[in-house]
Amino acid sequence: MNTDLVEKELSMELKRLGMVNFLNQYHSLDLETPGYLKILSIRNDTMDSTLLEGIKAFQEKKYEDALSFFDKSAQYANNPADAFLRKGFVLEFLGRFDEALAVYRFLNEKQQDAYIYQRISGVLIGLDFFEESIYESSESIRLNSSAIGAYSNRGIALSYLGRYEEALVSYDRVINLDPSCALAYIQRGVILANDLKRYEEALASFDRAIQLQPNSPRAHADRGGTLNVLGRYQEAIVSLDKAIDLDPNYLWALTKLSESLLWLGRYEEAIVSLDKVIKEQPNNALIYAYRGHAQFELERYERALDSFDEAIKLNSSDYFLYYCVAECLSQLKRYKGAIKALNQALTINPKDTESYCAKAHCYHLLGDDSEAKKWYLKALESDPGNKKVSSYLSGFRDYRFPSKVYLKGKLAKDDLSE
Repeated sequence: MNTDLVEKELSMELKRLGMVNFLNQYHSLDLETPGYLKILSIRNDTMDSTLLEGIKAFQEKKYEDALSFFDKSAQYANNPADAFLRKGFVLEFLGRFDEALAVYRFLNEKQQDAYIYQRISGVLIGLDFFEESIYESSESIRLNSSAIGAYSNRGIALSYLGRYEEALVSYDRVINLDPSCALAYIQRGVILANDLKRYEEALASFDRAIQLQPNSPRAHADRGGTLNVLGRYQEAIVSLDKAIDLDPNYLWALTKLSESLLWLGRYEEAIVSLDKVIKEQPNNALIYAYRGHAQFELERYERALDSFDEAIKLNSSDYFLYYCVAECLSQLKRYKGAIKALNQALTINPKDTESYCAKAHCYHLLGDDSEAKKWYLKALESDPGNKKVSSYLSGFRDYRFPSKVYLKGKLAKDDLSE
């Protein structure tokens, strides 16, 4: 849902609803903070005491009290639209999109308005009603052809529907209306990188966003994530470090930084970053897998085994995690345990050639070359044209667990932040 609105549009729409002094003390929107949260804190001399109590309650994180005060203000104020709109904002903030939608529908029944249609379109995105959101955005644009937020919401909904080129058109329209809108360049860059794989164009969009909003953690992080995909890890680290400097709690940026450090072989530094992410996201299996890989490369096999075991507790359906466990156990010369882990991997993915080969290798190390041959032949059944497997059959000692290039392909997630 797009909540980073351009000030001039917001001011115009709210004034048309009768809130003449609503933005008198409001001067700029920071792309890193949802615009409506800042709006909720705006005060002016024309507000009734109940509305002011609602604002105070919101600032104190007493959200239910804030909603109650806004309800009371809406009942008794000469112009209740202010209170209703703030109530809708709070409900959006709480993720209570159905209730927010009811509030905005009520306001729109009183007076059809481009800005309210825009809020409705954003809430519908939160409810995963993307086609309906596009319709409401179109209604907003019909009433106000310069409704920047509506074009932005339309782009978001179109991207969820996989209509990426159309989404780009919407974001380009935002940029035409306001060339200084950094958020539109970020949204545009995400589609170019994530969905269209046009990475150089994506970088250009992120670079422009950074020119416009140099203190945007999101722009620096997404630039770093794109550089990661391109294998330009040193450059990625510079961008990701900048994002983390601006927002030390930016977990996605910390994760991408960990990836860059992993693939550069800077394992100690990667573990430091990964431990920070685990502290805040203890239920993220991928992060434990990354940490296990770093510990494995540092030959801390018991610790790596612990990390992969934690990952499996969180995601027992990923065959590759069992493969990683087998890799650790093999290094610890616990070959029977490794075979057991590989059996589990093959139960989940019976076509994984590497698991068959690793199992054969473990049997060879146990001195059972007859059984080893059997599993190399199984590997050939799963991948008949694999010359590497054929070479293993002629010399069991040649097998090695795959390199980190293989591991990167199995572990890395290239999507940018949302």
